[in-house]
Amino acid sequence: MKYVLDRIEGQHAVLECEDGKNLVVLKSNLPLTAKEGDIIKYVNSTYFVDNEGTNESKNKINEKIKKLIKK
Repeated sequence: MKYVLDRIEGQHAVLECEDGKNLVVLKSNLPLTAKEGDIIKYVNSTYFVDNEGTNESKNKINEKIKKLIKK
């Protein structure tokens, strides 16, 4: 399963699912390096940061921003 780390609230992390729903998990279940906006994958009962997916997502967002600025 793939999520976006939406925000961290105290000891909890809010993950946005692909279907738009939110999942709240303990922050301690995520990698220490996880930060807002990261793509998080859940495989074999473990959460990990998908660095490649995160970079792709950020690049898509940057391209959209560039197009909006040009208008």
